[in-house]
Parts: sequence; structure tokens; C-alpha cells
Amino acid sequence: MQYVHVTDSREEALEAGERARYVGRMANHLRFNDLPMEGSFIADEPFKGEQSIEQYAANTLCGTVEEVAERVVKDIRQLDPTHYACNFQFGCMPLKRAHRSMELFVTKVLPLVEKEVGPIENIGQGRLGKRVAVEH
Repeated sequence: MQYVHVTDSREEALEAGERARYVGRMANHLRFNDLPMEGSFIADEPFKGEQSIEQYAANTLCGTVEEVAERVVKDIRQLDPTHYACNFQFGCMPLKRAHRSMELFVTKVLPLVEKEVGPIENIGQGRLGKRVAVEH
């Protein structure tokens, strides 16, 4: 599943990256028996080897319509997936922002993606072009 946040604001994209980092921190802390707690909540504390906020934002589909479309096209061409699951509300993302991002994804991103790879319903069916055979 891919975290997605479509926005024209670089600040909002980085903030979405912070939300992805928050989820990553919680998942990392849950791997250990000694959880950093703040009352009844797991503390939002960094962990050893944690990525920078810029790396989180870069590894998450956060950005403009064009940036997100470009990344989706790249993923589809590389993977020809049978499913492409997106999570628009992650890390306590406000519902209004998640909804706006979903609307932009459907109305702006998907048309750009389909312009490049054809109808979405064809992904994962070997119809996106020839696959490269790997010889061993």
C-alpha cells in the first residue's frame, strides 16, 4: 500500500512526509517491548537509523499532480501490478485534506497516468508493453 498526498504546496508535502514518519516511528517502536510512552500513547520519538523528513517525503507519493502521476507511471511500468492500493489518510491526516488529495488523484492524476500507460483496468494483465526477459 502506498501513502499518497497530492498537493501544490511543498510545505504540505513535507508535512505529509512527517505524518508518514510518525506511522513509521510507531511501527518501529511496536517491534520492541520497551515502548516510549507519553501517558497512554506511544511517544513520537526518533529511532536509530531513521530517515530524514525529506527521505520520507520522497519515499511517499507526496507532491504535485504531475509529480505523483510521474511516480505512479514509473511504478506501473516497472511492476505491472495487479493492484495499486493507496492510503490517503495516514498519520492522523485531517479528513478534509485526505479527501481533497483523493479528488485530485481521481480527477487530475489518473488522467495523466492513463495518458501514459493506457486504461487503468489493463494494468497487471501484461498489456502495458513487452516485458523484459531476464536470462540467468
